[in-house]
Amino acid sequence: MTWMSWQIDYLLLLQNFRDITHGIFDNFFMFLSDIGIAPFTLMVMCAIYWGVNKKLGIYMIYCSCFSYLMNIFLKFSFCIYRPWILDTRVQPPAIAFDTALGYSFPSGHTSGAVSFWGSIGMYFKNKKRVVIPCLLIILLIMFSRNYLGVHTPQDVTVSFIVGIFIIYYVQKLLQYIEGSEKRKNILMLCITIACVLLASYLLLKSYPVDYKDGVIVYDVTSEKYSAIARIINVFAILLGCFLETKFINFNPLSINLFKRIIIVIIGLIIAFSINHYSYHFLEDIVNSQTAHYIINFVLGFFITFIYPCFIKLISSKSN
Repeated sequence: MTWMSWQIDYLLLLQNFRDITHGIFDNFFMFLSDIGIAPFTLMVMCAIYWGVNKKLGIYMIYCSCFSYLMNIFLKFSFCIYRPWILDTRVQPPAIAFDTALGYSFPSGHTSGAVSFWGSIGMYFKNKKRVVIPCLLIILLIMFSRNYLGVHTPQDVTVSFIVGIFIIYYVQKLLQYIEGSEKRKNILMLCITIACVLLASYLLLKSYPVDYKDGVIVYDVTSEKYSAIARIINVFAILLGCFLETKFINFNPLSINLFKRIIIVIIGLIIAFSINHYSYHFLEDIVNSQTAHYIINFVLGFFITFIYPCFIKLISSKSN
């Protein structure tokens, strides 16, 4: 039995269980999958960063951004197809296809879950009542991707291992640069170079082209440009963090709780509007691809710099 064949057999076993139970658990496991990725994770990170615990928010943001970049690099380097492409016997439920875009390895949902829930667990590592639920949620999300038939065990396992390394070393990295402007500047320069190199890599790299019945099995073009949009979003988020700590340094706890709740709600509404409605305005000015790039940059920069400027203004008027 080959390495891949036993993984496919495992997915078929889970698929057989889904068939026997008539998909009664499909929606539950889709819910679990969704709490490992944006928009849920992004909304909670924004709320924490803007109004609860800025230090934890920054840690979660860096973990998520670095995980995004690593996940993109690995996906487009290994170019491993989804399970149903590797073996047509694998048939995920229809509701799972919308969140199963691009290459399969490693799992983006697992990466998102580890960077989000794992960073919370790492931040409160001395509190078992926080660590254990966070770990349990991560494991359930990993299993949900297998249960739904959209990822193999190797996809989720490797993503978990990489994610653990990221949340551990990001914590060390933030401790290392704390209080040193020079180190912060060097880190931002490295991030900029890494984003440019990764985007260039995606554009210049050659990808496998396989046919089935005269039709291309998977066309990477649209996903490649979507990944570049995500890289731009990550860069804007981290650039905003860098500039905010350098020039703004807002303190959400200087504002009373009621105002903080209002600030978070307003910020989320604005971020939602940027993400969902600005495209219709931009598509009349620039092409679709450029519009997505602009929106991703503006959204990321809004979250970590523009809105914190507004919070700082409110804070100064409150004092």
